[in-house]
Amino acid sequence: MNTESKERAKKVANWIKKYAPEDFKFEVQKKIKYPFEGKEKEALIELREVLKIKDFTEDELFNEFYNICKKFDIKNTDFFRAAYQAIIGKEEGPRLAGLILETGKEKIIKLLEQIK
Repeated sequence: MNTESKERAKKVANWIKKYAPEDFKFEVQKKIKYPFEGKEKEALIELREVLKIKDFTEDELFNEFYNICKKFDIKNTDFFRAAYQAIIGKEEGPRLAGLILETGKEKIIKLLEQIK
């Protein structure tokens, strides 16, 4: 990264810190902090297994979320909240499918493997 790019990155980070809405501020967790139980736990384990199947497009992965919700009879809002809690430690965040794909499904699988 050249000097100009480094300076720009600093400015972006500063802007985010000072002015960005809270949902722009997140970090992919290294360790899951929430104790998941019941349907949420089952759904997150299923998400992990689904991610192992193939490389998804964002739309395909988004549709899989609803398949998981239907399979475990969990409200989609509860599923998304649990997934965000597991991945970024917050109750909401950016589009989940995009977040997973941009982060890398391998990293998300590894994170979700902490759920036993």
